[in-house]
Amino acid sequence: MNGLRIGEKFALPLEFVTSTQAILARKRSGKSYTASVEAEELLTAGQQIAVIDPTGAWWGLKSSADGKEAGFPVVVFGGEHADVPLESTAGEVLAHTLVEQRFSAVFDLSLMGVAEAIRFVTAFMNELFRVNRAAMHLFIDEADAYCPQKPFGEEAKSLHAVKRLVKQGGIRGIGVTMITQRAQVLNKDVLSQVDILTVLRMSHPLDVKAATDWIASEVDVKFSQEVKTDLPSLPVGTAYVCSAPLHIGERVEIRKRKTFNSGATPKPGEVKIEPKVLAEVDIEQLGEQIAATVERAKANDPKQLQKRIKELESQIGKPGNNEEVGVLKETIAQLQGEADKVDAELDGYRLRLMEAVGIAKSLYEVLSGEIAPVKRAPLPEQRFIPTTITKRIKSASRPVNNDVNLRAGARRMLSVLAQWYPSGRTESQVAAQVQMKKTGGTWAAYKSDLRNGGYFEVRDGLWFATEAGRDYVGSDAPEMPSTTQDVVRLWGEKLRLGARNMLDVLVEKRGRHVSKEDLGSAIGMEASGGTFSAYLSDLRQAGLILVDRDGVRANKETLFL
Repeated sequence: MNGLRIGEKFALPLEFVTSTQAILARKRSGKSYTASVEAEELLTAGQQIAVIDPTGAWWGLKSSADGKEAGFPVVVFGGEHADVPLESTAGEVLAHTLVEQRFSAVFDLSLMGVAEAIRFVTAFMNELFRVNRAAMHLFIDEADAYCPQKPFGEEAKSLHAVKRLVKQGGIRGIGVTMITQRAQVLNKDVLSQVDILTVLRMSHPLDVKAATDWIASEVDVKFSQEVKTDLPSLPVGTAYVCSAPLHIGERVEIRKRKTFNSGATPKPGEVKIEPKVLAEVDIEQLGEQIAATVERAKANDPKQLQKRIKELESQIGKPGNNEEVGVLKETIAQLQGEADKVDAELDGYRLRLMEAVGIAKSLYEVLSGEIAPVKRAPLPEQRFIPTTITKRIKSASRPVNNDVNLRAGARRMLSVLAQWYPSGRTESQVAAQVQMKKTGGTWAAYKSDLRNGGYFEVRDGLWFATEAGRDYVGSDAPEMPSTTQDVVRLWGEKLRLGARNMLDVLVEKRGRHVSKEDLGSAIGMEASGGTFSAYLSDLRQAGLILVDRDGVRANKETLFL
């Protein structure tokens, strides 16, 4: 039997790879199972697939059905079985890498929040539509979350992205399968555009109506009545596959999976079996961006950091190691700082809560007279707290405390400010030099430490080390760069290889403009790619380059050109 054999006596044509499909069924009726069988067939036929998986149920494609042999070398991003960590901001970059490297992947969003998942999916699908030109198939599980009938907030953006893929993705080589147990909630405009409708058991009248209305409109009214009667009692794993373009209207027994059913619901008292063998994935072949992501994750793994700390601590005090004690202690401090950075998200929440408590206490002190009140109208006549009081509360809730014991991450931030004093640094430049994200709770926690200690101040948008901050760092402050070579050497240790290559090219031009196309050609990259843009962003955040309508050029001021 030619084509994609999803049933013992039924196959879809290979052209399915660029077709659109909706799989509708109530929970535990086999909808994701059916989609996984289709994915197996596409992979066997050498086609590329990608899966948006908010449930964490698709990683089983990497192992055989019994878990004893390797399955398909599908890269799993995110989730509890990740080959590569997944960040909610990486949608655009990963879509571009997927197209550039042509591998198959599962994007497990099960550990993300709803808003994060929607942002990832929207960026991913928009970039995929923009850059893809070869045949591939995208499976979107729990699709109603991204293309609902009544979108709210960010859902409107994801709905637009899904709608465009379903309506126009075929001309870009992209086929789409939407999977949902909430047929009546899936956007009707999107549902009306699919080439194939696959329905398994369902009983809710609105779900049945959504499915049979489509069949009546696209295939046959009489056949839709047959399906309507049959749907509530269909055995698990039995589906009606319907398509006007393919002239299909058939009841199909979906074949058994060849790969591990990682989405199976455990039975009472049953211990879920984990596969012993998974297909290996060569991370290095997936591109520098993904390989760097893996290395960062390993470096930030709390278990590995604590293990390394204990190993080093065990060496202190051993005979013959006295000369190395200082080096070991410094290394331990650095590693402990990395460990702090990993789990300081909760610490950031705690600090913000403490600040809120401080504000409340200060408000009480002002209103109760424990702090001399400022002149104001009688409080009973006020419907708001006067600005003069809120300013007083703010200053009272952030006392300067030069005895604050800074953690390693905050010390690195302060060291950067002391290094560049009396010049200032932007917040982005500080973040880039210490290799931290300024949007996370960790950054907020360290920033709060420095502010509470009175170690830095902000003037005209720049951060400056205060006298207290410079005293804290003391003679440990690194020497301020004074030549172009010094600056390049400093950032050479911080930047990724592609960004370093860009910087070398631009420094040679001594501040003259270079077009993005010429810059890409000089370092062997496509200027239109997401990775190229990511490297530019690294350099811009560090304040090393300027980008305008004429192209890219080295920042003469920061590079001493």
